[in-house]
Amino acid sequence: MRAEKFYRRIGRAAPRKYKSYVEKLLVCSDVSIFPDVFIGLALTLSFVIGIPVGLVSLIFLRISILLFLLISALSIAVVFISLHAFLLLLAEKKANFVEQIIPDALQLISANIRAGITPDRALLLSARPEFGPLETEIKKAAKEALAGRPIDDALSEIPKRIGSKTLERTIKLITEGLRSGGELATLLDETANDVRQTQSIKKEIRANVTMYVIFIFFAASVGAPLLYSISSHLVAMMVKIGAISNIGSLRVGSLPVKFTPPTISLDLIFWFSIAAIGITTFFGGLILGLIETGKESAGIRFVVILLAVGLSVFFVSKLLLAGMFGTLT
Repeated sequence: MRAEKFYRRIGRAAPRKYKSYVEKLLVCSDVSIFPDVFIGLALTLSFVIGIPVGLVSLIFLRISILLFLLISALSIAVVFISLHAFLLLLAEKKANFVEQIIPDALQLISANIRAGITPDRALLLSARPEFGPLETEIKKAAKEALAGRPIDDALSEIPKRIGSKTLERTIKLITEGLRSGGELATLLDETANDVRQTQSIKKEIRANVTMYVIFIFFAASVGAPLLYSISSHLVAMMVKIGAISNIGSLRVGSLPVKFTPPTISLDLIFWFSIAAIGITTFFGGLILGLIETGKESAGIRFVVILLAVGLSVFFVSKLLLAGMFGTLT
């Protein structure tokens, strides 16, 4: 209880718009926690994890104070964003599941209505366990309709706890048709067919862009890290050669050529490569999600995979290069 009060105090300082966003995210992901508590918990965990990461880097890697502050800030931001991304993935998974069963649910409700059952009873009888989260929302809408609420108003409550644009547009189309005097069973059947056609088109589009997905995945997780490892190793070789040789200036023909080793820090190149790989894989993952599903948020799961593969390629290639050209460095 004390911890919850502490988190709630921290969360109260957050802006209202951000609180409303977190509240909607928690509702859509079926996480039973107050927005203020989640915000306070996320901030606390971010600092508890982020600052020790910076301290470990400062002690063992002997980095500068400025770099320590930068790593700590980045670690705090990564943890804070990751907690929100986890909720977003839960909500996305729930929405994707519901979108797949929308046509079956609509046709089941339509079949019950055509069998002579009233719309409110048809809704209640159509709430099947295999519909998952949609079952709960259909039951709520049916109970409200049985209690005397207009059927169109009851239906409009279904998408509020499920973050699916497809479901929202579907319910909106049905309610507008009802208000215009349309027959509910016919509306449900036609809407179910439209949703199925849309899903079929999305699958065809996804199949057609497979090559783009493969190219982006390879470029972000293999190509870029490999180039960064080669370039950092080349700079390290030049610095090493410049340090052990006494070459000052050479004359090629009539032109003097002066050899000077790079003055840039190897640590700077290393951390720049890590940061560049992180940025490349982050945006690469978002692009993959956009191509696959039309939503940037769906690419969050790709970011983790791309980052893991990219860093693995970077460090493994550095080890291989060091082994192959060890005599030169």
